[in-house]
Amino acid sequence: MNLRSRFHLFLCGWLLLFCCVLIDGCSQDEDTAADSGPAPDDDAADDDVVSDDDQADDDQVDDDSADDDTVDDDSGDDDATPPPNVKTLSWLKVEDGGLVDEYGRQWLMRGINARVAGLFDGSGEWAIAPAVYAEWDAWAMANFGFNLFRLPINWSALEPIEGEFSESYLALLDQVVAWARDAGVYVLIDFHQDKYSKYIGDDGAPKWAIYPPLPDGAGKDADKSDYSLQIMLAVANFFNNHEQIRDRFMPAWRLVVSRYVDAPHVVGFEVMNEPITVYLLQGRRKLYEFYEQCAAALREVDERHAIWLEPDVYRNKFLWAPLRDTPFPDDNVVYEPHMYPNFNGMAFQTVEEWVSALTGTFDHLIAETVSWGAAPVIGEWGTHPYDDFAPALFEAIQDLADKRKIGLAFWLWKEKSSGNWGLFDYDSGTESWTERTGPGMDALLRPGVMAVPGRLIGQVFDMDASVLTIEFEAGGGEGAPLVYIPARYYPEGATVELDGEPIEVTIDPDTQRALLPWNGQAGAHELVVRPK
Repeated sequence: MNLRSRFHLFLCGWLLLFCCVLIDGCSQDEDTAADSGPAPDDDAADDDVVSDDDQADDDQVDDDSADDDTVDDDSGDDDATPPPNVKTLSWLKVEDGGLVDEYGRQWLMRGINARVAGLFDGSGEWAIAPAVYAEWDAWAMANFGFNLFRLPINWSALEPIEGEFSESYLALLDQVVAWARDAGVYVLIDFHQDKYSKYIGDDGAPKWAIYPPLPDGAGKDADKSDYSLQIMLAVANFFNNHEQIRDRFMPAWRLVVSRYVDAPHVVGFEVMNEPITVYLLQGRRKLYEFYEQCAAALREVDERHAIWLEPDVYRNKFLWAPLRDTPFPDDNVVYEPHMYPNFNGMAFQTVEEWVSALTGTFDHLIAETVSWGAAPVIGEWGTHPYDDFAPALFEAIQDLADKRKIGLAFWLWKEKSSGNWGLFDYDSGTESWTERTGPGMDALLRPGVMAVPGRLIGQVFDMDASVLTIEFEAGGGEGAPLVYIPARYYPEGATVELDGEPIEVTIDPDTQRALLPWNGQAGAHELVVRPK
C-alpha cells in the first residue's frame, strides 16, 4: 500500500472514530446493558471458573495467614504492635507526599516488575516473554534490594467469560503474592493492558469486552500498531462506557480488591497500565472519571489500601503530563508515571549528560504529583542492562529520584523475548536463567534506604567511594531505620555511623537488609554507610 493510500485509510479511520465518539456522547445515557451476557467465547473459555455471584468469602486472602514477619492488623486486642524486623510489611498510607507505615516510618520504594507465566496473558512476542515465577524469585528479589513487586495481571485471563472468574488464575495470584509476603516484599497488583487487548493489541481486556465486537476468527492477524482503527475504537468505546463496557469491568476490579482487603503486604491496586486517551474528545476528563469510578468501588469495601494511578501513556513520549486543577478526590493515592526517554536521541554515555537531560521531567513529575495530592512512584523505567549507556542511565535516574524521594520500579525481572530486558540471561536449550553481571547490574543494584523514622529528607550514594548518606527528620517514637547494604558493594562488611557515632549493625543474609539500632529519638539525623 503506498503512502497516499495509507494516509487516506488513516484519515478515514480518524473520521469514523470521531463520528463514533459523537454518536456515543449523545446516546450513552440511553444505553442499557443487555438482559443476558454475551455468548461465551470458545477461544477464551476456561473450565475452572467461579461465578462472580457465587464468589465465597473464604476465597479472600486472610491476613491472619501471614507469617510472623507481617503485622496482623486484625488481631482485635489491645496489645502493642510488635517491633518491626527486616521483613515486616505493615500497612502503608500516603501522608504528606510519602508512604508511611504503622511504625511512623517513611518508605522509599525500590521496586521491580515481572511478567509471571500464567498471570500475564499476552499475544505474539508478549505471549512468550513471561517467565515461570517460583518461591526462589521472591527471595531473590529481596536479596537484590527490592521491597516492591509490581505484579501485572490481565482482565482477559481473570474473566475470560463475562461473569465467570478463573479459579486457577486466582489461586496462582494468591501463591505469588504469598511468596512475596514471606520474603518481605510488598506487592502492587497492576491491572495491565497494552493496546487494550491481546485480541487486537498486546494484552488487557477479554474478547467479550471489545467493541465493535470481533467476528469469529478475527484478531489473529489484526493490525496491532499503536493507532490501528480497531484499537482506537475499542479504547474510545471503553472510556465512553458504550454498551456499559467500563461498568462491566467493575466486577473484576471489586473481586481482586475484596480478595486482598485485609492484606497489608499488598501495597495497593493499580487501575490501568499506560492508559491511552489522548486522542479522545475530552479524553483526560474521561480518564479521570474512570479513575473516580474505580476509587469509589474500592472504598466501598476497602478503606486502607492506596489506589495507584497513571497519567496518559503520552507522558512516556513527551516526559511531561498536565497538572490537575484539583487534587484527586481520595486521600490515599500514589501517582505512578513511567519513565522511558527516547534512547535513539538521548543515548548519553555520562551520568552528567543524563542528569542534565532528565532534571526537567523529574521536577515536573513532582509538580504533577502535588497536583494529584499523591505520593510519587515511577512504575516502570529501565533498559537492557547490557546497553552501553545503561550504567550512566541507571545511576542518573536513581540519583534524580533519591534527591526528590521518588520511588522506582524497574522493568523487568526476567524476559525471554520482546528485547530480552531483565536481570537474567535465558538459555532456551536448558530452560535456565543466569544472573547477569557487569557495570549495568552494579549501577542498578546499589545500596539504599528502605524506611526511615519520621520523614526522609534525601539520600546520596557515591558510586566511586561506595558511601551512602541518608538524611531524615524524626518526630520521636517511630520504628527503626531499614537499610539495604549489599555485599556487592561491601564484600568485607560495612561501617555505619548515626550522627557521626559508629553503631553496630547486623545484616540479614537473606535480604541483605539491616534494621539499625534505634531509641526513637526525635530531631534531624544523618546515617552514613561506608565499606570496611
